[in-house]
Amino acid sequence: MTTQQVVTEIAEALRAHHPFDRVSLSALQAMCRGAEIQYFPAKTTLFEHGDPPGECVWFIRRGSVGLKRIIGGEDDEILEHLCDEGDLFGLRALINEQPYSATAVAREDCLIYLITWPALKALLHEYPEVALYFAAGFAAELPYAASSLIAVTQQARAAWAPTAAQADGDAAERPVQMSEDVLTCGPDISVQQAAQEMALRNVGSIVITDGRRAPLGIVTDADLRKRVVAQGLDSASTPVSAIMTRQVFTLPEGESTPRLVATMMRRRIHHLCITADGTAKTPVIGMISEHDVLAARGRHPLVLIDEINRAPDVDRLHALRDQAEDRLRSWLHEERPMRFIAGVISEINDAVVRRAVELVQARMTAEDGPPPRRFCWLSLGSEGREEQLLRTDQDNAIVYADEGSGDEEARRWFQRFGAQVCEVLMAVGFARCPGDIMASNPEHCLPLAAWKARFTQWIKTPVPEALLKASIFFDLRPVTGDAPGEDADLGHALRDHAFRVVDNTPRFCTFFAHSALKSPPPLSFFRRFIVERSGDQVETFDLKARAMRPLADAARVLIYDLGLPVYGSTARRLDAIGVAEPHLKALCQEGALAYEMLMRYRAIEGLAKGNSGRHLQIAGLSQLQRRALRNTFEIIRQVQQVLGTRYRTDLLR
Repeated sequence: MTTQQVVTEIAEALRAHHPFDRVSLSALQAMCRGAEIQYFPAKTTLFEHGDPPGECVWFIRRGSVGLKRIIGGEDDEILEHLCDEGDLFGLRALINEQPYSATAVAREDCLIYLITWPALKALLHEYPEVALYFAAGFAAELPYAASSLIAVTQQARAAWAPTAAQADGDAAERPVQMSEDVLTCGPDISVQQAAQEMALRNVGSIVITDGRRAPLGIVTDADLRKRVVAQGLDSASTPVSAIMTRQVFTLPEGESTPRLVATMMRRRIHHLCITADGTAKTPVIGMISEHDVLAARGRHPLVLIDEINRAPDVDRLHALRDQAEDRLRSWLHEERPMRFIAGVISEINDAVVRRAVELVQARMTAEDGPPPRRFCWLSLGSEGREEQLLRTDQDNAIVYADEGSGDEEARRWFQRFGAQVCEVLMAVGFARCPGDIMASNPEHCLPLAAWKARFTQWIKTPVPEALLKASIFFDLRPVTGDAPGEDADLGHALRDHAFRVVDNTPRFCTFFAHSALKSPPPLSFFRRFIVERSGDQVETFDLKARAMRPLADAARVLIYDLGLPVYGSTARRLDAIGVAEPHLKALCQEGALAYEMLMRYRAIEGLAKGNSGRHLQIAGLSQLQRRALRNTFEIIRQVQQVLGTRYRTDLLR
């Protein structure tokens, strides 16, 4: 057999196993040119703990290899990973430039390919989706997120969605075509002149620019209705600068559809200005409207959100949320980045909540009159953290303004209102909270002053029940209310109050951290999954309690201690903590990646089983899935260790 034939044989064997099935044959052949084929009889020691790693990684063509690690003395428990055909091992030592941390012994006769590390490393940079696979912890005895692979993992997440999308003809990642013929004007022309120009060109917006054609503001049809006609302004004498929206959202040319969608949804805007460098300091070169994005792809989330905003009744709202679940299943299959998935599903959930609030408010206004005071609907728990991918149970509350008379009337109105909105959400598919943490509960439908007093009590008197309430309510996020643009002020005021009181009560975070560290460990001493031994979920692994909650709890403690008012996910909180505490940056990056992986596992499990996805059937997991989960647990251990050391929680035991 010629050298080229050997190279081709190795490459084709690799290509039969994931993730090398995503690599072209020519690229695999290039990687395998320096590879060797070796045979090892059963019971042969391939390398020992403490040996230098050399220059090769090991790929099992036939047979199996045990990786043994001894704890303590020679008579102590031996931990073992079993590597089967198609597994790659020995990578951890090369990445970390450290000796082998285990001893590898052939369990049976083995045929093994030795692949040079420089060749594999070159392939990882050329194929980020392959790097993602190994960075996610699928390689035998490789921890979930080795720090030297964090950068390439992030590149892989960014590149993975286009790869999957192009494979099935999905155009979602392609740039939306911008309109280059943008209508602009100076800040001094009259509103009447601007409106005439818009009518003449048949466009819905005009960009106000300075002498360099850099954007100063924007005026839309909606602005003309709300700020001119409704206010009775003299359009002939009022300069357009007086009514323009001064915050212009800009992006550079060529942004992908998901980036545009995410920006429009999060900012609640309908127009994006495209400038030379993506900032408001350079000339306008184009405009992208919501219509342009919708036209680019009819299945896009904005279409669904637009339909939710116009849903006439609960039945239609339920059907549209079902469609969102179909989209979720598709995005998970396509390996879209979790931040994109979680962000879009959260926006869809928020749209459902807003429409439920609107439907109930319209009905109650017709029957009992309008809301007696300003109010804000708060999402709590996982939805407050923008992590509720599946329709699990509700966690919500209402805060309404203190001012005005008629306290009893306001209390009755908002309690009826909260109960009816929760009923709508249950009809849409969001279950009742077992702990009754819902706006239908009079205890969770209060004026701002009462909420502030309650938060203060929890912080000043951190007994176990108070700490449990804080872990739920400190994830609050304003969603909607009676006055867009103003309703969130009540939610912001409550959140800011919590941060101020925490800052003035240093001992609280010690108790908060101690409570966070009560989450049960994921593994036994012998590295076996700790599973439920009784109840309906016997022999299942509690993914939420033993893996996700420890990271979410730790991030929450640190966010409040550091005074970082970050709305959003645990991953986003960890990002902010890493910036504020540079010595924790690498661990926070690893924790964010681990948490997003756990979110993905839970969503996939929930969609497959038609439940919350919280409990995994360990017996049904493949060896690779078990390994991937187990490797995230080291990150959890390190994060909890940081929490215990930082707050000296051992002194409270």
